[in-house]
Amino acid sequence: NQLDLLQKFTYKINDDYILGLNLQYSQSSAINRFDKLNEYRNGALKYAEWYYGPQKRLLSALKFESKKEMKFADYFTLMAAFQKIDEDRISRRYQDTQLFSENENVYVYSLNADFLKKLSDKEVLYYGAELSHNIVRSSATEKNINSNEEIATQTRYPNGDNRISSGAIYASMDKKLYKKLTATFGARYRYFVNYSSFTDTFLINFPFSEIKFNTGAPSGSISLKYKDEHGFRGELIGSSGFRSPNVDDYGKVFEKDGNLVVPNNNLKPEYVYNYELNFSKRWERKDREYLAIKIAGFYTAINNAIVKSDYQINGQDSIVFRGDKVNLESNQNINSAMIYGGSFDARINFTAALSMNGSINYIVGKNLTDETKL
Repeated sequence: NQLDLLQKFTYKINDDYILGLNLQYSQSSAINRFDKLNEYRNGALKYAEWYYGPQKRLLSALKFESKKEMKFADYFTLMAAFQKIDEDRISRRYQDTQLFSENENVYVYSLNADFLKKLSDKEVLYYGAELSHNIVRSSATEKNINSNEEIATQTRYPNGDNRISSGAIYASMDKKLYKKLTATFGARYRYFVNYSSFTDTFLINFPFSEIKFNTGAPSGSISLKYKDEHGFRGELIGSSGFRSPNVDDYGKVFEKDGNLVVPNNNLKPEYVYNYELNFSKRWERKDREYLAIKIAGFYTAINNAIVKSDYQINGQDSIVFRGDKVNLESNQNINSAMIYGGSFDARINFTAALSMNGSINYIVGKNLTDETKL
């Protein structure tokens, strides 16, 4: 079961300024992991218990909205927000007395500013900035269910400080080139400061006690959109992207299918370059659509792609973890990868009450470093 509470307050200061407060709280009961409870080892069920503890989430956001036309903006919003998320994972092996509890608390602070300025009848400028700060606190215990003796054990994330801070600025512009053709230009720069530390590595002797790196990069996009009065639309998009590894990528410890994923202090950001081409057409008879189709294709090139690969710690490629011998893996960067594909969608309206929809999708991903599929 789950309880969700939501309350929004709006205060209209005057015709130009509005203040809003958004409050949310949710809490679940314990949630069993059905797939884990069905997992077998040596012909017997592997787990007697595997469930998420009550998940709790709190959100509070204060928003200021201005509709007054000014030199720097015709409309803008300022928002300050805070989130707290609690999540626990509890497991015990079948016919085992040791109960493992992994506890995570996440704190998210953010500030956003977004502006809109109409430069002319054909040009609209959007720009803004963002600041965010994330804190992750991770702990874990091993408890004997007979004696209730409890000791600290290996955590899911680094058990010291985990801090991820970022700042970003962006701008984009919609410009109508002709009556049927619109161009959109966008640019963004984001900078990350990442830090995690280990106070005690317990079962795994990592050759490092902290992970830290600062990284930033620009990204951008450009698109051309064509739309006519006969129901035809076309769009050509080129964009670049950047993703900095977070604590889930470089600091997590978890076991699955005999493989143990461990932290990697040498992980680097991913960079992506994407190209898309889309066409759609609608046919109407007596002001009612009777056929619509859409064809889309894309190609994505990724540099420093992050994938799970075999790993060694102090020359070892496997260890004993909570009673099982497991192979070591970590998220690692490969030189390059690509993903490409396309789709075809169609809708036929036979009558106002009867229609048929269908779609075909084709996607291929490939690791270009060793020519294997992703």
